[in-house]
Amino acid sequence: MPRAARVALVRDGDALVREIGGAFSAAECVPAVRDYLAEHPDDVLPSVQRVCQWAALPEVEARPGRRPTSASPFERHSESWWKVLEAAELAWTPLVRGSAQPTLRTLAAMAEVLGVRCEHLCSR
Repeated sequence: MPRAARVALVRDGDALVREIGGAFSAAECVPAVRDYLAEHPDDVLPSVQRVCQWAALPEVEARPGRRPTSASPFERHSESWWKVLEAAELAWTPLVRGSAQPTLRTLAAMAEVLGVRCEHLCSR
């Protein structure tokens, strides 16, 4: 029986899933953040928007593997962006959660994010 759109059936299932892949897993989300951080070591507090914009760059999309280009997969697999960053093992996340001794580097990075000048910390 011909289809209304006169498009042949796809033998292997849904053409969209075959074209772009299925839903992202939690195991694909955290490595995407780590990859972003490896290329942007000065971004001490990455946002989900910056990570997704980076993942959507043609040169990044051309690389092997998949990376989320929207916040939805991160939201689906984690209760907050902080949890994603913690899973990506950012150096300062324990400090934010209050379970580690801050280092001068961590304090300087946090001061930079907050826009606070800290020459006395950074000069040591």
